[in-house]
Order: sequence, then structure tokens, then C-alpha cells
Amino acid sequence: MSRIELHRRQVQRGMVIIDEYLSKDPLTVPRMEDLARASGASQYHFHRIFLAQTGESPHEYFNARRLQIALSSLLSNKEQKLIDLALWLGYESHASFTTAFSKRFGLAPRQAVLDLDAAARLIEAPKKLVRTKKIEIEHDVSNERAFNFYYRSQRGVTDGQFFAHENVVQQIGDFLNANGNEVLVPTGAFPKSPQGMNDQMVDGHFGAFSFADIDQNWSEQVQRFEEGRWLKFPHIGEFQYLHQTWNRAYQFVLSHSGFELRDEWPIEVYFQSPKNYQPTEKSAEVWLPIK
Repeated sequence: MSRIELHRRQVQRGMVIIDEYLSKDPLTVPRMEDLARASGASQYHFHRIFLAQTGESPHEYFNARRLQIALSSLLSNKEQKLIDLALWLGYESHASFTTAFSKRFGLAPRQAVLDLDAAARLIEAPKKLVRTKKIEIEHDVSNERAFNFYYRSQRGVTDGQFFAHENVVQQIGDFLNANGNEVLVPTGAFPKSPQGMNDQMVDGHFGAFSFADIDQNWSEQVQRFEEGRWLKFPHIGEFQYLHQTWNRAYQFVLSHSGFELRDEWPIEVYFQSPKNYQPTEKSAEVWLPIK
């Protein structure tokens, strides 16, 4: 196992534990020493690799997930009292909850209740989240001409991973073989961000895109992506840790005022097969649509 794979596995364990804490009792904050011990690392090392792999410290990740729960709760029950929600999530007061919520989402909880459409857009993808600390990550900016994405859908994410079933790989392979690998690029797309490491209600789309129109009967679902700019982030090695690259990519965008996301599905493009990949080479790229 390479060092990067070991670090990703340790971070993955920490992220799963944080989500388990939140699902059981949002009032209980996991201790750094417990996260580090469960991940097989020292506290200093775990904090360092968690930040490097996700773009957030464990504490920042915990707070971000806790505020995602608050946003989802407001959308599902706009009649609930904000002070009750704040106390349930472990905030000392209505004011401290409002400050944290506003800093994260760019609008106050009361505004989210009054404008449910705006709040729902924040669930779809973190397009308007506020962040001040700048982080760096390898990336590229390119302009791509319009393309069509031919796709099927699968619901649910497990331990942060979409498309964990091998039949998805087989289905994409069948599509490529039937229509010519030279004109199709295997791809996944995600209209909404998962609300946690295990979200069985979120949809992911898998298939392939092509710059040319193709006559195919693999799928009746086609999404047109217009010409535009994309931020591209490479992912090296195992596919099960792609969500860590996604997290880091979004944290990069949030910390750089020069980039603004546009209303388009973010996608991931595959360069190797999960069944047969080179662990030290680029296996995928995360593409974020920017204006």
C-alpha cells in the first residue's frame, strides 16, 4: 500500500466516525484523540493528513456536516423553532447558531425558512458557501465545447462512494464497446451533493459523454452541457476515495474569490477502470463548472 492510499484510508475512517457521531447524537463532538486512535495515527498526523486530503480540518468538517443537517432540517420542517434546532445541534444559543449558519451558507436561518428555493439550491451543491482560509490544490482551467452526456441513474452513496456496485462498471463498459471508445468518455454526474457519507436518497448518474451526437439505444436520458469553462482536479489511485478529492476541490473554489460556479452539473471523468488501475497514475478528474 502506498503512503497516499494509507492516508486516504485513515481519513476515510475518521470521516465515517464523524458521520456516525452525528447520526446518533449531534451534541456529542468526537474527540481528536479518538478519531486518531481509530484511524491508526497520532493526533498531529491525523489532523495534518485530514486537512491535506479534504481541504478541511476534522473540526471544520464536523461543523460543516452539522450545519448541513440544520439546513436539511429547516427544509423539511419550516415550522420548527430555531432555538430548538440550535440546542439540538449543540449550539449554546440562537445567536451562535445564526452566526455559524450565516457564515457557512451566506444567509441566515430565518432567511432560509422564508426563501425555501434559495435554501434548496444550497443542498444541491455548495455554490454559495462562505470560506475565508485559502487552500491550494493541483488544478487546471479549460474551456470545453458543448457535449452530450448519455446516462443511467443509481440511487445512494455508501461510505462516500457512488456506483460501488460492479454492475455499474460493466454497464459503462458495454456502452463504450457498443458505440466506440474513441468518441465516448466514461463519466459520472451529480446534480445534488450527498448529505453525509451514507446518503441513500441522493442520485448519481453514470455513463459517458461525447462531443459528437451519437445514435445509441443504451439510455433514453441525455443531458446537454453547453460550451463553458471547467475547473479540473486530478485524482490519483483508488476510486473509493474520490469523494475526498471532491471535498478538497470545493474547498479550493470556496477559498478563491476568482472562481464562481455556474448552474451546471459537476462531473467526474474516468481515465482508468476501477477493476484494473495503476495506483500511482491519474484514474479520474473532478470537473467543476465555472463562469
